[in-house]
Amino acid sequence: MLAPAGRSSTTALAVLAGALLAGGAAGALYWAHRPADPPPPPPTPIEERAAAWRAEPGLPAGTADDLVARGAALLASDLPERTAAARAAFRGALARDPHRLDALAGLVTAFADGAGEEPDGDGLKEAHALLAFALSRTPGRADLLAAQARLLLLVRSEKNDAEAIAAARQARAASPADAGAVLALGLALLPREPEAAAAALEGPAVAASEDR
Repeated sequence: MLAPAGRSSTTALAVLAGALLAGGAAGALYWAHRPADPPPPPPTPIEERAAAWRAEPGLPAGTADDLVARGAALLASDLPERTAAARAAFRGALARDPHRLDALAGLVTAFADGAGEEPDGDGLKEAHALLAFALSRTPGRADLLAAQARLLLLVRSEKNDAEAIAAARQARAASPADAGAVLALGLALLPREPEAAAAALEGPAVAASEDR
């Protein structure tokens, strides 16, 4: 015999309500016991320094591209009084984009250019740490290797000189026309092999004159 329509509707509603309650309980149970989101990765050494630079007053204006180009032009002028401005430009570029390893290479090179005979100890330590991290991520990158060679030459020793020559040769092999790699190799070879240093520096100049 067919059940009355009212009783059938009541039964259907009860079933639906039970299903909704069961689904809600299951959802609540999931959210109560779901795995926690993994913590964000810690900042890299370069990101940490970039954050500190962003907090300092006097950050130069411009995009990362603008500041890298400005720093490179200041370095290329080869004027000691422009070295500090080049460092500021490269710092500004890294503050805006900590992934700009060309800015890091420029910053370290500018530090080496302006260090003199007694480089700042804290600055030297920081430059070595940032370069070591960058090279661990991108080994064989010419501009970073050239900057590393320049940094090693600031504190002369048999070990540092040998490491500087090795880094500069690797940079030159990776990018033969890179001006920073050419200069780093010439400077690294100069105390031990002045003729080889002259040949390293003159080779690109001769090639450039032949191309004209």
